[in-house]
Order: sequence, then structure tokens, then C-alpha cells
Amino acid sequence: MLKKSLMSLLCIVLILTNLTVVFADHSTNEKGEVEFEKPGVRVPILMYHHIADEPTTVSVVTPDKFEEDVQILLENGFTPIFLTELIDYLEGGSELPDQPVIITFDDGYRSNYEYAYPVAKELEVKFTISLIGWSMGRETFIDSDKAIIPHFTWEEAKEMYDSGWVDIQNHSFDLHSPAGKSYGYAKETGTGLLALESETEGAYARRITLDLIGHQNDINKKIGKIPEIMCLPYGAYNANTEETLKKLGFKGSMTTVEGVRTYSSPSDLWAMPRINVSNDLSGMRLIERINTAN
Repeated sequence: MLKKSLMSLLCIVLILTNLTVVFADHSTNEKGEVEFEKPGVRVPILMYHHIADEPTTVSVVTPDKFEEDVQILLENGFTPIFLTELIDYLEGGSELPDQPVIITFDDGYRSNYEYAYPVAKELEVKFTISLIGWSMGRETFIDSDKAIIPHFTWEEAKEMYDSGWVDIQNHSFDLHSPAGKSYGYAKETGTGLLALESETEGAYARRITLDLIGHQNDINKKIGKIPEIMCLPYGAYNANTEETLKKLGFKGSMTTVEGVRTYSSPSDLWAMPRINVSNDLSGMRLIERINTAN
């Protein structure tokens, strides 16, 4: 009888111990959502746009510059990861490498396919591209023959995604425009995802939802994934923007704000800072900025 009681007590202790282990690494936020509390991990996010032989703006780097950046990251012990891997880690999933770094490209320029994609395959590094929907595969504006920087096609996006070296995220269908008329279909728009002047919260939410959900569906249909992160056009956002994105199922957002964040919970995925990489930022200065940025 005593032996049975001791065994029962031991079982209870083991159950309670296991429960403590299971629940020790997460908590509930003010909205009742479960948030995992992982050891903080500092993850620099690099921001690129276009690759060209002649850098005309701070958003353009040469092919050699991009490859040199990747080489020096690897030489200094950094391992490129996807945004999705950071999400998984913060949600209680797989561990990350010792020195993770995230390489991102905005807009979907064809130069990403021509220059960055071969580097990714050759050096086996991962990077993420955030797509603008209306410009996919285009070299001119929709309503005129005026040239734009060429963008890669849906087929090329699918090829890159299927390779396992490139992830795809959302940069809006037709909201990447200054306030006025959108670049794609000349729709009335604020700056990026910001509201129109005198636009009600309801009208704003409907307008943003139609654009972003339509683009989510396009990406899912043509590539086979549903983006988790919103790359904010011009980095513009406010409280209404973030609330709308959460309701649409996004798990975070990227800004153009300069900096590096330490991530310890899923809430840290909102308004993520990045480091803009210009052509005149040498490889060693890039490493220095990564190591010292706040």
C-alpha cells in the first residue's frame, strides 16, 4: 500500500515538473495571446533594393558589391536566415545559428533574379524579397510607355522560391506610392500604407485590406506561400496600420528605420529596423555597423 502511495506521489511530482517545463517559456500578453519568451537574439536585417553596374542612388549596389557583402558576412561568422526562421524561433520552434543575419530586397527588381539569386545558389545563402504586385514582370508603367526599372516575373519568383534560397514577402499590390495617385492603377492613396486625408478608420481598413489580401492571394496562388511579414512601403506606418495588419494575419512588419534589434518575443517582430546597404558602404564598415548599431 505504501509502495503504491509513493508511486502515485512520484507520478504527480513528475507531471507537475513537466508542466512547469512546458509552460515556463511563454506568457500571455494583454490581449490574452500566448507569447513565448526566448533568450534574446540580436538579428541584423540588411536592406537592399536594386543591383546595377552604375549605382545612381543610395538604394543601388553593383553586382560585385553585393557578392563582396555576402562573402564578408560569411567570413565574419554570420549565417543568413529567413524572416520565417526568426518567426519560428520566437514562437518556440527551432534554434537559430550563433550569428544570424537577414538579407532583404524590396520591390522585386529583375536584377535580384539576375545577380543576387546566382550568388545565393553559389554560396548557399538565404535572402528575402518583398514584392510589389502591379509591377511584376513589367518594364513600363501600366498606362504609358514610360520606363520603370524592370521587375522579375511570377515564373522567376516561383523559381527562386522553389530553390530554397529565396523567400517571398508582401510589399503591397499598389500602395507603394507617395500620397496622391498610385503608381500602378492611379488609385487615390496616402503615402504607402498611411491613411488618406479625412479617411475614416473603416474606409482605411477596407482600402488597405483589399490591396493586401488580394496580393496575399496572388502570392499564394502563383508561388505557393502566404507571406507573414509586411514590408512597409517607405517604412510608413502608424497604430491603425499595425492594428489592420494584425487583423489580416500578418505576424510582423519591416520599416526603413536604421538599427538592429534584439528579439525575444513575437511582439518584437513589429516595425523591425534594418540597415540600408549603399554602394559606398564598404564590407568592413558594414560589419562595423552591424556590430555597433542599436
